Amino acid sequence: MGNQRNFKRTHKLDTENFVKEMKKLSRLEEVRLQRTSQLSHLKRLEENLAEKASTERKTRHQDNSAHVNRLLKRRQDFAHYVNSICSDANEAFELNLPVYAKNQLEGNIRLRTECHEASENLLDVQNRSRRLKDIQKTLDLELETQKSAETKLNDLQSRLRGRQNRLLEKSTQLQSTHTIGKEDLKDIQSEIRKNQRKIARTIDKIFNVEEILRDQDHYSNSLEDQVKKKTDMNGLRMSKILRAGQILKAKVGEVKDDKICMDLDLMKQMHMLLGDD
Repeated sequence: MGNQRNFKRTHKLDTENFVKEMKKLSRLEEVRLQRTSQLSHLKRLEENLAEKASTERKTRHQDNSAHVNRLLKRRQDFAHYVNSICSDANEAFELNLPVYAKNQLEGNIRLRTECHEASENLLDVQNRSRRLKDIQKTLDLELETQKSAETKLNDLQSRLRGRQNRLLEKSTQLQSTHTIGKEDLKDIQSEIRKNQRKIARTIDKIFNVEEILRDQDHYSNSLEDQVKKKTDMNGLRMSKILRAGQILKAKVGEVKDDKICMDLDLMKQMHMLLGDD
């Protein structure tokens, strides 16, 4: 009886274990089927992606080919256009190059002549400026001499008048304090008249010198005005010459670089700058 109970209990345990194992197997089978379904789905996705990538590569290759063909076509058109321009340019140069070279040469010669004349004019203006400076120094020296002469004349005139006054005072004093003989009085009066005549002649000389000094002062002022006008005129002319030289230098550089040739506008500019001189 005990063995039978043990057997039943063991059988029951085995049955329960079997049922548990069967459930585990069932769950594992479900998991396997789920994994199989996922793998199939992933495989389909991979195939779809590969097909899509292949389609995109083909489309992109076709687009690139079309773009390259358009670029090649544009290149051919541009090359044809360039060849046409070069052909027209060669024809134009063959026809016009001799005339252009002649005009270029004549323009260069005129430019060199204008530059030489501008240089000569500049040297002439500089020489005039130096001469004007020398004249200014001479005027300053004459002005100092004139001031010194005026001072000396004023001093001499003052001294002569003082001497005359002293003689007159002495004559009056002698007449009032002493009994003078007629002969002595005549001598004194004669001496006074002689001194008065000397003073009058000296005063006339002073007036003449003052007149000369006034004329010299007027001449100096007039000469200073002329020097100032000449200086202003020479400064303006030098400015014009320098401006003309700059224009000519720029034009020579352009001609040297084969950019342009001599034209009428340059001559008009030179005439506007130097025509008033």
